[in-house]
Order: sequence, then structure tokens, then C-alpha cells
Amino acid sequence: MFNSPQLLRVMGEIDLLMERNFDAKGDAAEFKSILDEVVRSRGYLWISGD
Repeated sequence: MFNSPQLLRVMGEIDLLMERNFDAKGDAAEFKSILDEVVRSRGYLWISGD
């Protein structure tokens, strides 16, 4: 589970990814927009999977 301060750090990492990897830019931008919405709503994000 990620809180808003942690998500802001992740968003910074996504910015670096988008600068360095053009192929991932579309997916990274979409994921960043989801994170931005979570931060604006002062929520948490739970990522589950293998």
C-alpha cells in the first residue's frame, strides 16, 4: 500500500523513466495520471499481484 508522499516519489521515478525510455512513455504517462488522481484525492494505492 502506498500513501501520498510515497506516490509523489514514484511519480518522480516515472518522470525519469519517460525521459529515458520512449517506448514506455505512453504506459508510464497513463499510470502517472492514475497516481496523480490518488494523490489529489488524498487516498492510498494498493498494488497486488505476482
